[in-house]
Amino acid sequence: MSYSVHNNKPSDSPDCKNLYIKALENFSIAQEHYEKCRYDEAGGHFRLAEIDAMTAKVLCSTESKKKEMEELIDQCKKMESEIDKKKKELEELVKKCKIEIGMTKEQVLESWGYPDDINKTITSSTVYEQWCYETPHVAGAPAHAYLYFENGILTSWQD
Repeated sequence: MSYSVHNNKPSDSPDCKNLYIKALENFSIAQEHYEKCRYDEAGGHFRLAEIDAMTAKVLCSTESKKKEMEELIDQCKKMESEIDKKKKELEELVKKCKIEIGMTKEQVLESWGYPDDINKTITSSTVYEQWCYETPHVAGAPAHAYLYFENGILTSWQD
């Protein structure tokens, strides 16, 4: 491992710093996906951040940076666990023919079946869909329901 010395103290290598920055960027992207209920994408970026942080921890020579990496690794593991828990909760709702904000179109299809009609609006960065259920497709579902999706994620509904 190479590192430079300033004031007789070791400093971290450029590789360590670059991986640290990459880990923080992946963590930030993961948080954005998580907030938008995009759990698969969030989980992938949390795992990337964790791997980058683990590698940076090995390459870093200062104890403070190693501690920062360990904290980031712990945060990633915590978020991955929360995502797994949330995905299991959504799977249980599907089994009960229920829906919830954050579900994917596929999960809603599994839960309620195909809608009677789909209206779609496409912009440069977003696909909006309105699913119209005119008759209850499953027991307990409302007679009329309108579900709204943004880029494949259920964001709201009205019944």
